[in-house]
Amino acid sequence: MFEIPNTVKVISNNAFANCKKITEVLIPESVTSINTAAFSNCSSLTGIKLPSSLTFIGQRAFEGCTLIESIEIPENITAIQSYTFSGCKKLKQINLPKSLSSIGDRAFLSCEKLENIEIPKKTSTIYSYAFGNCSNLKTVTFNGSVFVYNYAFEMCYNVTSIYTSDMTPKLMMNNYYAFDGINKSVCELHVPSGTKDLYAKKPVWKEFELIIDDIYIKSE
Repeated sequence: MFEIPNTVKVISNNAFANCKKITEVLIPESVTSINTAAFSNCSSLTGIKLPSSLTFIGQRAFEGCTLIESIEIPENITAIQSYTFSGCKKLKQINLPKSLSSIGDRAFLSCEKLENIEIPKKTSTIYSYAFGNCSNLKTVTFNGSVFVYNYAFEMCYNVTSIYTSDMTPKLMMNNYYAFDGINKSVCELHVPSGTKDLYAKKPVWKEFELIIDDIYIKSE
């Protein structure tokens, strides 16, 4: 295990990039920022716990960390940058914070073991290829109104269920390929009760052949 001193506030760009022998890193609560490619291609890294003090994770920070199986993003993180966890081929579980507003392009590209993803209510944007080639992804849950860019779920052929709690389906405008790669004749789209006709008429959403309005929204 490598223990980062508790005097460190920022883990700099490429700080541990390509350190093939590191298997575990202990990050202290003093750290607020993990910068670009800080742990990229640490191919032996199996365990890492992100401190609650963390407010920023840079692009490609954990790209190519092929042995990490689970990770929990702290609540102070509002955006996941491009390629942050790209190529984490054994990542099975990712817990996204309620504070998250956006997921960058290719953020989880080729996370081939990921089976379920729950998008927080405050997340408003998912960029292109964010979950591209997550070939074992089966369930996607949107807890709010989300704008999904083209090819965000490219090559996610095994998705069988999408759940959305949005009472008014998001107009995808020119992003007609937002769910390209998902088999829309097999995948069930679960929507709020009484909104089936709305989804069946809205571009992109209407491509799903199995729209089921079985989600009951509690009034706040």
